[in-house]
Amino acid sequence: MTDNISATFETRRAAELAIEHLVQEHGVPRTGVSVDAEGAANSSGTERSGADDPRTEQGADSHPKLAGAIKVSVRGDETRRKVIEAALQEAGGQNVG
Repeated sequence: MTDNISATFETRRAAELAIEHLVQEHGVPRTGVSVDAEGAANSSGTERSGADDPRTEQGADSHPKLAGAIKVSVRGDETRRKVIEAALQEAGGQNVG
């Protein structure tokens, strides 16, 4: 049986790192991962980071939409649930399950 395992992240950067760890270290296919704003509004997360941070040179003109958390959902079977949940938590995921 395939389950959706999800977590929310405060920054887009943290969500992207979680996805890279799942794909590269744990063999999760990219097609098995989806990323969405947690709510109905377009959002880059709840905190500025990386290129979204206008205090950095690369983000000097950036005005990120900080309208809510980023939700990462991963399709996985019950045998991989603990590994996926641990990877999401290690990357800073909240509300994992």
